[in-house]
Amino acid sequence: MCAAAVLAGCGPTSSDAVPDQAANAPGLVQSPSREDGVSGTGVVSVDDPDSGVGSGGPALLSLNITDAAVDDADSVVIQFNEVHFLGQGTTSNVEFVLDPPKSIDLLSLQGIRSDSLLENQTVPVGTYGEIRLIIDQTGSFIELASGTHDLKVPSGEQSGAKIPGPFTLETDQTLSFTVDFDLRKSVVRAGPNYILKPVLRIVRDDEVGHIAGALAQSLLTDVSCPDADPNSGNAVYVFDGAGVTPDDIDGDAVEPVTTSLIKLDVQNGDYRYEIGFLPAGDYTVAFTCHADDEIVDAQEGSVNNDLQFVGVRGVTVAAGQVATADLQ
Repeated sequence: MCAAAVLAGCGPTSSDAVPDQAANAPGLVQSPSREDGVSGTGVVSVDDPDSGVGSGGPALLSLNITDAAVDDADSVVIQFNEVHFLGQGTTSNVEFVLDPPKSIDLLSLQGIRSDSLLENQTVPVGTYGEIRLIIDQTGSFIELASGTHDLKVPSGEQSGAKIPGPFTLETDQTLSFTVDFDLRKSVVRAGPNYILKPVLRIVRDDEVGHIAGALAQSLLTDVSCPDADPNSGNAVYVFDGAGVTPDDIDGDAVEPVTTSLIKLDVQNGDYRYEIGFLPAGDYTVAFTCHADDEIVDAQEGSVNNDLQFVGVRGVTVAAGQVATADLQ
């Protein structure tokens, strides 16, 4: 797959080669004019003193996707068409067109797994105020036990899913970011319809670590659980900071950073969880067997479901490391 960019990317960056390429190359689009009067008309040469690139060369950037999963769904497929970087100040906009568009089943990217949207793409140095992921609604859907449903993405094909910055890229810098789609917060119901209102967080991959652990069998079969099935309704929530009293997704002060479903390790029979891409620091993790009661309604917003949490403990995450936090 080629990510054709409007300011450097798959094609040549020589300023005298730009006009024909911009006009004729499939998948290469015109950057919209800037409100400050600077036109983003095409490729900026790395030798252009006004481009902000400098003689040292542009930055190389990778952008990956991961997922915090949701209950009951068998798959949640999102089709990405473009990635836009909106420049601040004198930095021009950059648009990457994914040719062909990339479809990703977010439910296949739980824990520390991710998939690439951009890999080592050339981006002019400067400050970008926002990243936008342009989503093709016609190619996006959710599969449930009741069947396959269209996944409506308001403004997904126009302004896209927005990731606020700022993001500053420096000369000769190589950076990799991962965007976490929190499906538990993002997929909402509106009557018979399902809507994706993306709740996203972005991290630098060299600044994050992961949490993993096993769960005591007694947590999964406790009498307070709505059923005795260890494969339903179980999730681990992670909260920013030590000593946090866990709460559900209800719009109050305490909200989870992300969540993880529980998986059976068939080799040893343990139930385990895995939470990836957390910035270094202190966290509180907690288990609930009522996760499938968590409701986010399109009309009412987050609904207070008063989930019960057990196995609460603290854990410290270090960059580049996997912290073990078994729950009892």
